[in-house]
Amino acid sequence: MVCVYKQQSGVAMLLIVVIISVVLLLTIKTVSFLGISNVEMAGIFDKGDNVLVFSEGCVEEALRRIQIDNSYTVSNFPLSIGSESCIISVEDNIGQKIITIVGNTDNYYKKIRVIISIVGEEIAIQSWEELTE
Repeated sequence: MVCVYKQQSGVAMLLIVVIISVVLLLTIKTVSFLGISNVEMAGIFDKGDNVLVFSEGCVEEALRRIQIDNSYTVSNFPLSIGSESCIISVEDNIGQKIITIVGNTDNYYKKIRVIISIVGEEIAIQSWEELTE
């Protein structure tokens, strides 16, 4: 009778070890998938930040051109540096100018609209917004 009890105890211990191992493997697998997803998401946010910074640079370029010539207008002017590009549009609107930028980096897009007013030599930014359309 003592021998039967020892065999059952060994089987129970083996079963516990197998269950704990399976749970640990599943946990490790889940954590590794979450880690990969976070790395992928970080890449997406990084590309989104890059296209936003480049698009803001395109706004600055449009403002520089307006400062040189305050009658400057343009429609769909392309500007590229490496894999980054933007389309610049500047239109007159009764004492104001509307600057619209569509930036692109690796199929990530940002659209920015800036409304400015010009008084003499001074440029005043009335609004600066990132559009979601």
